[in-house]
Amino acid sequence: MLTSGHLRTGEPRRLAAQVRRSGELAAASTELRVRAAAAVAGATALVSMSTAHRDRLRRLRGVVAEVRPAPAARPPRLVSRVFTLAGIGAVRQLIRTAAAGAGLSRRAVPDFVLAVQELMTNAVRHGGGWGCVRLHRDGPVLVCVVSDRGPGMTGDLTRMGRLPDTTTAAGGRGLFLAGQMTDSLHLKSSPRGVIVTVTMNLPDGGPPRPPAVGAAAPAIASGTS
Repeated sequence: MLTSGHLRTGEPRRLAAQVRRSGELAAASTELRVRAAAAVAGATALVSMSTAHRDRLRRLRGVVAEVRPAPAARPPRLVSRVFTLAGIGAVRQLIRTAAAGAGLSRRAVPDFVLAVQELMTNAVRHGGGWGCVRLHRDGPVLVCVVSDRGPGMTGDLTRMGRLPDTTTAAGGRGLFLAGQMTDSLHLKSSPRGVIVTVTMNLPDGGPPRPPAVGAAAPAIASGTS
């Protein structure tokens, strides 16, 4: 049996073990506090670096915005219409009025209007029954673009608009007439359609160009020719 003397002898050992355990816990707590402080300091440094980088990016964006040239303004469209066969006559009148207002000479206006009419007729006949015409002024030049969404053209495109050959492709005569009545004709064809661009030089550069304004969405032209 254990005596009271044995119990008194074991008590100091237990106290010593508890003291050692308390010291170990205190050391571990101190280490945790040190690690937590280091983590907080690291997070603070990361936030500071992020803020500095963000400020640098803002300054760089401002420099780039100042150096980057402003986009060139697109020339305002004088006419922009989607047309069918029934609307060619109405669009023709719009082209006539716009061309005269842009400064095209009275002698050149009828030829230019007839050239555009031939192109619109080709677009309707060979491009699915409708097309799109856009007229604008590019400096001293009047530019008209007629496009369709047909299957495209075949044959030697370099000859079209230069020779009155109707055997190479449909619409060859109309292209020839358009090329003869304008200062230049450019043809582009693909399976997604045909784009024909004709130009006329304005005498003395034409009247002052009006300020650019937002062009309205193309409208379906109606009426009879």
